[in-house]
Formats: sequence, structure tokens, C-alpha cells
Amino acid sequence: MVNCASVFIDGGGTSTDLLLLDRSSSKGVIVSGGGINLNASGMECLKEFDRLIYSAMDSLDISIDQVDEVIAGLASRRKKANREAFQEKLSSLFSKARVIQVNDSELAHRGIWGKGAGFTILAGTGSVGIGTNENGQIYFTGGLGHMIGDEGSGYWLVKTAITELITNERSTFEELVQLREHLMQHYNSDTFEELLTKLSNNINASSLMASGTPVILEAAENDNYFADHIVRKGADHLSELVLELHEKMNTSNGDLSLGCTGSVIKKSAYYRQCLETALLYEFDSVEWKRSSFPPVYGGFVLSSAGYTPADFDQFEIKNV
Repeated sequence: MVNCASVFIDGGGTSTDLLLLDRSSSKGVIVSGGGINLNASGMECLKEFDRLIYSAMDSLDISIDQVDEVIAGLASRRKKANREAFQEKLSSLFSKARVIQVNDSELAHRGIWGKGAGFTILAGTGSVGIGTNENGQIYFTGGLGHMIGDEGSGYWLVKTAITELITNERSTFEELVQLREHLMQHYNSDTFEELLTKLSNNINASSLMASGTPVILEAAENDNYFADHIVRKGADHLSELVLELHEKMNTSNGDLSLGCTGSVIKKSAYYRQCLETALLYEFDSVEWKRSSFPPVYGGFVLSSAGYTPADFDQFEIKNV
């Protein structure tokens, strides 16, 4: 039996994509499921990983023994205990494979820039800035998690809005009432108190909170003053992550080519516009770069074969 299979994992706090590739045929499958973030779900999330990998192997008729390479991008690997838990899991399951762990944000960044130099802003459930220099060295800003950071992320936008609504709970100002009602409707709650209870008692509170992001962004785009203030403040925070990257990497400002990834920033042209406005105080121009492929494709770049984003089209990958 020839070892000819690679596994790439994009494991975020809200969702996970797992790509299994048969290199001998250049064919593969992507299976998607819930987050595998130990910070959010504990060791139970490893059961979700098992479900995804065995589903992928069944679809592609690949066995565990044929996997000789695993590239895992994991949202919760900042903590040593989480890194060790995943390493033990992956090494025991794929005993014959080369196993590499990176941050999930690095996969998304590599999917845009390959191993070349560039800057990327990620804003999804969480937020992080990623940069690589001409030598391939990688830098990060933000990414501290929703408890102490993730400013400008989907979680942060909704949490900030709800905090404003709590502070102004007795206000009858039309735009506050409107925002409160839209959030109650999104979370299927009859009262604001019921909404708060749902968010505080849910085991996946961070992803549930972030799910309300479209409500805030739509309200902002429709000239709701309070929502727009929050969105622009979030854009300022993301701009700070980009500026901090430039300082860390000792690069000059000027024209900025910026990779864009994460569900919040990719889906909302309005949020990108707000971020671009903030960045233009420091940069001469902003050019957005996005990949048409899912972030899990960044695993191709980090694999032993060293593919580039230009090679992505050569693979026949199906979603199952």
C-alpha cells in the first residue's frame, strides 16, 4: 500500500473544513462540520474531528495507513495544553504521517500569498492580522481570543452592540429599539432578557454570539447610528492590527495590498469600506486580495510538495 494521501485541516472556533487529498490522482474531498476549538468545546470537539476524518476517508476510499502528511490549522493552539492535546490526537491516529500544526489564520494567509510576502486581515468569529516578509518569516497581531481580545471580529461586534443595549435598556430611542428588536428576532427570543439568557447559557456562546453579526452590519448599512458607530469602531480596531504588523515587520506605509479572509470581512463590502477608510489615514491606497478557494487550501502551500496558489486549479476537490 502506497502512502499517498494528505490531510489539511482548517479548524476554527465555529466551523471546520477537512480536506483529504489522494496525491496519486490529484483528487480530494472536503468535509465540513462544527468547530474543533478546545477553548470553546473542550475535549468533546475531538469527536467531531473523528467524524470528519472518517467521513472523508469513506468518501475517497482512503485508509488511515495511506496518510503520510497532516497539516492542521487550529484556532486554539495558542495554549500549550491545546497544542499538546491535538498533537497527541493526530500522532496517534496518523502514526506514519508527518504532522504539522499552525494557526488556522496562517492557512488562510498562505492560501492568498503562498510563501511570498504579504499582509492579511482575518475577521470572522475572531480577528487577527498576519504578515510574512521576504524571508518567509510570519508575524501575528491580535488573535488573543474573545475573552480578552478579538476586537473588530463578529463576536466583538455583537457583544459590543448588546453591551450598548444593556446600558441603554430603558431608552426608547428609535434606532436602539430597532436594533434590539432585530437581535431578538435573530435569536428567536420574545424578550431581551431571554436573548441574554440564551447567550450566557450556551456552551458555544462565542459562535452563537458571532452569528448575529449580519444584523449589526445590515443595520449599520441602513443608517442605524448606533450600529454604524460600532462597525466603524470595529474597523478602527482592525486597522490597528494592520498598522501593528507594519511596525513589527519594520515596513514602510505607502500603497497597501491587503489579503482579506474570515466570513465577516469577506461577506460585507460595507465593513471592508469602513476598514479601507480607516486605513487611508495611514496608507496611500488599499488594494484587496482574496482567494476564490477555501482557507483550508493553504495546506497545499505548507505541504512537502510546496504548491503555490497558482496550482490550486489542478486539483479536483469535491465537497461532500
